[in-house]
Amino acid sequence: MTQVSLGGATVEFPFTVTNRNGFPLSLGRLTGRLFVGSSSVGEVSTPELGQLAAKGTRTLSVPLTLNFLNTGVAVANAVAGQPSQVRFEGRLEAGSEPFPITADQVLKFIR
Repeated sequence: MTQVSLGGATVEFPFTVTNRNGFPLSLGRLTGRLFVGSSSVGEVSTPELGQLAAKGTRTLSVPLTLNFLNTGVAVANAVAGQPSQVRFEGRLEAGSEPFPITADQVLKFIR
């Protein structure tokens, strides 16, 4: 955790990016939202990420800013034993092009 306030907290997660191309990529910003069920519980916004070497892999530190009010609703549903869909919807800029990123998984949280 890198920052905590009454309304939320910022947690940094590792995010690994691989360039399978034979040329370097200029990575821009990564932005997006994290959802648990239908609740938006946090958002990601990075500065420019710099160069990714040809055929290279980099692990980035990605800040996720959680909203405690929205997170509380999602956690209450999850603790009740209901399976919850956890989903990230965002985009990564590479050069001048934005690339959509979507990842989701149904999770059942066990106490």
